[in-house]
Amino acid sequence: MSNNKKDFLSELAGEQEEKKEEKKSPTEFLTEDSTPASFQQEKRIKIEKPKRNLNPIVLITGGVVLLIGLAILIWWFFFPHITMPDFVGKNVSEVSTWAKQNQFQSSVIAQGEAVYSLEYDRDVVVSQSVAAGKKVKKTTPITIIVSKGPNPDESVSLPDLTQMNREEISKWIEENKLLKAKITLSYSETVEADQVIKVDYKNGSDLDFKRGSAIEIFISKGKAPAGEIAVEDFTGKTFTEANTWATKKKLTVEKVEAYDQKVEAGVVISQSKKTGETLKENDTITFVVSKGKGVSIPNLIGYTEEQFDAWSKNKDNSVVVVDKDIYNDKPKGTIISQSLKAGSVVDSGSVLEVTKSLYLPILQTSSQQWIGKDYLELKAWVDEVNSKGASIQAGTYGYEENGICMPDKTDGAIIEIKCSGGTSDLADGCGRPLTLNARIAYRYVNNETCPVTPTTDTKIVLSSDNVKSLSEIQKYCTENKLSCSYEEVSTIDVPVKVLVDGKEYVSNQFSETLINKSAVIKVQYNSRPVPSPSSTPEN
Repeated sequence: MSNNKKDFLSELAGEQEEKKEEKKSPTEFLTEDSTPASFQQEKRIKIEKPKRNLNPIVLITGGVVLLIGLAILIWWFFFPHITMPDFVGKNVSEVSTWAKQNQFQSSVIAQGEAVYSLEYDRDVVVSQSVAAGKKVKKTTPITIIVSKGPNPDESVSLPDLTQMNREEISKWIEENKLLKAKITLSYSETVEADQVIKVDYKNGSDLDFKRGSAIEIFISKGKAPAGEIAVEDFTGKTFTEANTWATKKKLTVEKVEAYDQKVEAGVVISQSKKTGETLKENDTITFVVSKGKGVSIPNLIGYTEEQFDAWSKNKDNSVVVVDKDIYNDKPKGTIISQSLKAGSVVDSGSVLEVTKSLYLPILQTSSQQWIGKDYLELKAWVDEVNSKGASIQAGTYGYEENGICMPDKTDGAIIEIKCSGGTSDLADGCGRPLTLNARIAYRYVNNETCPVTPTTDTKIVLSSDNVKSLSEIQKYCTENKLSCSYEEVSTIDVPVKVLVDGKEYVSNQFSETLINKSAVIKVQYNSRPVPSPSSTPEN
């Protein structure tokens, strides 16, 4: 049995090999060297799918549906299908809402130049470029004209309002569409109810009245209830008028003053109770009264001299300027302080004190400026600059404290000068501006420090003739260049007594004698009788 199976397989293999050789195409032929053995044993079978037969009805139906859809798209995009609404008389915002709902392009809807209209209020559509009910596309241009409301510059016929009642005036305002007309009701002791008390033209007059003119019409509510006081309008009137009225009505007045650039001084700017309101006796009413044009004070600190001059010369800045100059490290003319607070408003004519910078003190403009001058002049200069904000010191720092002997120079003359604390170290340091706390050292001449040279004393004659009277002794002292001093003494019994180095000589009581010219001479004279003016001694 096993032999039979083997033969069947061998035979089947042989048949398959023969069939394979028969069907092999030239292009499928492979040699044993180039093709694996397993490929030579495979069998290829071609499978053909059966052809599908389409139903003609289905094809026709699909084509029709496609054509209909295409037609709808063409109609939607290329043919008008949106109905144009009637926007006339409606707010322009409704146009915007409709355009968004129908997906109109923003550039399609245009708003033309607005026009004045008595019929339509502001922002209401007056006309449209596409008639209502017409079919439009999303790309159809549409122009909308909107109303600006009534023309405020159009003249309006002004009737005699004082002869009209409240109802007639209200009707006139409505018919003429007045833009700034106001009716104010108030009590009146003299005008009947619903009749005009007064007419206030805010920014015009009855001669040139326009639709946009501001007008306030005060209409009476009749007499105020018992015990109540009808408030009147004192705006634009003097405080004196307001105060007189309030006093008569037994009201308490509170006056508040305020600056105002337009309202004159003493005129009421506003009041706490409006026209038409009521008060009771002893109630308080406040009037804000103008102080006139105030002067606004800016922050002047840091202003240059030119900027401050321009501000102070402005007619609106009518203050009295008092300026003070001090030495400071700010540039010359700069404002460094002010007496009136920045941001405050003051009365015209108020005093404004400003402090300006002198910059730093300048001691000299040439290197030899102080050489030869008296050191007391330098001291005086230091005192002056220190009075203007500096704190400079001057002295013989590092030099002879009492000066030096120079017989050929004038006493007190400066012969050398140096500065410490200057803004420059060049030369003696004094040639540039000094700091505010600089120190100036100087060397000066003092011939009193020179040594005394001994000299032979000269003898002169003193006789009784020289001292017989006060005038004679004065003449004697002057001619001989003596050092004489004089003392008036009422106790001595002689007219004149002369003390030479302490030794007494009485007039007419001694003979000629020699005295040293360098002697110390003291003259005593009797005050009786009183010497004549010509003989009055010089002390």
